[in-house]
Amino acid sequence: MPEFDQTVFSQIPNLRLKSNAQSASQRDQEITDEWLKFTRVNKKNKFFGFLFYDSVHNYDVPAGYPIKFEPYLDVINYFLLNNEYDPTAFFNRYKTSLNYVDSLIKNVIEDLKQNRLLDKTIILITSDHGEEFNDNKQNYWGHNSNFSKAQTQVPLIIHWPNSIRKDLNYSHRTSHYDISATLLSELASCSGEEILKLSTGKNLFSKQPSKYIIQGTSGNWALLTDSQILRINPSGKFEVLDLKYHSIENENFNFDEVINELKVLDEF
Repeated sequence: MPEFDQTVFSQIPNLRLKSNAQSASQRDQEITDEWLKFTRVNKKNKFFGFLFYDSVHNYDVPAGYPIKFEPYLDVINYFLLNNEYDPTAFFNRYKTSLNYVDSLIKNVIEDLKQNRLLDKTIILITSDHGEEFNDNKQNYWGHNSNFSKAQTQVPLIIHWPNSIRKDLNYSHRTSHYDISATLLSELASCSGEEILKLSTGKNLFSKQPSKYIIQGTSGNWALLTDSQILRINPSGKFEVLDLKYHSIENENFNFDEVINELKVLDEF
């Protein structure tokens, strides 16, 4: 889960579908150990690696892992979560799981450095979604329940060897779609027209923010602008919201542009 064996990795033979470890943190350690073994025997070959860490998704750390953020929530009772619930201890548990995953990523990077692979390996660190702890005081917790910044903004850190873009920070609006477009442009030297056949994204290094960001869950879609979110459900009913996820009444929206954006998605 998710079913990458049926999508992006569907053409890879003998793909392992399960881990031996039971908990999320143990599985994350297991894939890290497997990766370190892989790099030891593939130092001279080109490779692509995908490490999907799950501890943060489950707020999980191994037994005995040092708790660096207090107060800390030992047991999560989702029935207690409401607008009056203090999220501090819960959020600290989330940060602790992030700290644990950071330690595993550090091991991966240190290993690349020791094997003299760091200077010829592109590294992308990001997440599939954000995590909300009632940030907008509307009793939303976790993810996959709205399109607010709390649940959709994610970090994106790129290590690109021998790049003139070293130590640069970019603040323009981007999306996950842009990652494939960037790799196609920078590594495969694809033209803009060729990229449009394969991706709806733009080159991350272009500094040209997308006018709209297309967002989606199972069945629901949204278009994000600088100041608004247009949420569309499967029946076609829509709602215009501000970035704090409050409904905006009588708000005009340029639906001609929206239709053009959705046509692009449909063609893709």
